[in-house]
Amino acid sequence: MSNVDLSASAVAGSSRVVPKGQIHKMVPAAGSEVPRGSVITIYNNSTGPTVATPALTGLTEAQASSRLQQAGVPLGTVGNQSSKTAKTGTVISQSVPATEPVARGTKVNVVLASGPPLVVVPDVLNLPYKHAQNELNAQGFEVRITRSPGGGMEPSTIIKVNPSVGTPVPGGSLIVLSVEESSSAERAGARRARRDAACDRRGAAGRAAPPAQFAKPKT
Repeated sequence: MSNVDLSASAVAGSSRVVPKGQIHKMVPAAGSEVPRGSVITIYNNSTGPTVATPALTGLTEAQASSRLQQAGVPLGTVGNQSSKTAKTGTVISQSVPATEPVARGTKVNVVLASGPPLVVVPDVLNLPYKHAQNELNAQGFEVRITRSPGGGMEPSTIIKVNPSVGTPVPGGSLIVLSVEESSSAERAGARRARRDAACDRRGAAGRAAPPAQFAKPKT
């Protein structure tokens, strides 16, 4: 520009259409009339053509990959993270925010929802089933009770948990509790014990009653 008594000032810039290394803007614009000795600011594209990053939240991996390819940027790494709200297998975050300009070819990483957070099944073995049920309900589990024949444990206590104790499961999962059930002999023995106790109470009441008094006949 020295031959026209103008000087230039180069500034790094970014353009979505002009190749990297080329001028994409001049201030004042080409064709403008300026005084001799003026400084012309030249904006050099230092990044190459850029594109707006598409929004990917809520898309499946395949849908996100397709949308990125259409925009001219490839899908990068795919991670997984638990989520209580997002649908399993959908994008919950992306490494480049939506609408942010990036150079073509820039990889965009995504994180997919892997489902609700896992919770370890607590140890409720040998607890009274009501106690065990309340504890599991308090932690958000669903509970179903099944009865199992007597196996030597205290009746109405938990003898089996499915899934087993210590297993990581999604929050709110169904836990099946097997409860010790009294054997027929034990139930018969309990009935006899109650009957004998009732007889003992009636006998004790009879022995404690004062002897009857009869009036002497008048002569």
